Amino acid sequence: MGEGFIVLVVLAAITAFGVASNDAQFQHPKEDRSRFPPKRYPNAERLKLTAYVVVAASVGALVELVNFGLIFVEASLPAMFSFTLLIVTVALVPIYVLLASTLRCPCCSQHILLQHTTHPKHAKNLNGWLSTAYRAALRQPFQCMYCGQKYVLKI
Repeated sequence: MGEGFIVLVVLAAITAFGVASNDAQFQHPKEDRSRFPPKRYPNAERLKLTAYVVVAASVGALVELVNFGLIFVEASLPAMFSFTLLIVTVALVPIYVLLASTLRCPCCSQHILLQHTTHPKHAKNLNGWLSTAYRAALRQPFQCMYCGQKYVLKI
């Protein structure tokens, strides 16, 4: 048990160093486009599909988290349903990454739904990419978390 804990502490330290190093090397776009008028996002269909994948994975993860809490009061979901939901939720993650890697801001060329730094300049409320995904799923205007350009989803 002690060896596993040491391995986790070492991995956490390496991860923290990697994140800090990435943040130090990341360069935000020079132009702040937050005051520019909203534009129509060119890949609206793909962005909506990716946003729906994020929402589905989030709901699946939330249900699994609640189910995990229910285990302690001995009132959890049926095992087969829970296992299937877990598999679907985990399977949605690479689909999200593949779809999100194709979506970029036309103004600054950064990924709209992939966050490359812990503190994007124009991130709002939730997390930068998560907020954008939920706004796109609800067909609300959203903003690039890097350059600040506002977009609308007109399909």
